[in-house]
Amino acid sequence: MKHEDFLKELRQDPEYSTAEAELKPLLDIANTVLRLRLAKGWSQAELARRVGTRQANISKLENGLANPTVDFLRRVAKALETDFNVQFGPKALIETKAVIHVEIRTVQPEKLWGSQRSQTQTKGGWAGFATAPACTTPADPYQAA
Repeated sequence: MKHEDFLKELRQDPEYSTAEAELKPLLDIANTVLRLRLAKGWSQAELARRVGTRQANISKLENGLANPTVDFLRRVAKALETDFNVQFGPKALIETKAVIHVEIRTVQPEKLWGSQRSQTQTKGGWAGFATAPACTTPADPYQAA
């Protein structure tokens, strides 16, 4: 059985899905700390020295086995020279970022000459985009479509 198939089957189990959802914040923290530490070329002992803790605590944090306090996470972020942010939001949040792209054309004035493109970004990447008119004609560029 392939690993992906195993995970797919495992995630159908309600108990596993609940446990995975509960552990996700800790695993996200673990992955972030590990990534930032490695980017600096530091050992766990070096990060621990800068945080003022033991190497074992950094190991537990990076393995998702710690339940860190906000104060500890602030100290880790400061040592890693990064910001510490906490966000609350609805489940399955999809971020939408709008990008406005305008082309001015001197061809037939009755045709649309601008467009607005919005892109939807998910955790996995860009999900897609839609294009809609931004204005009606070059003679009236501020009228909404």
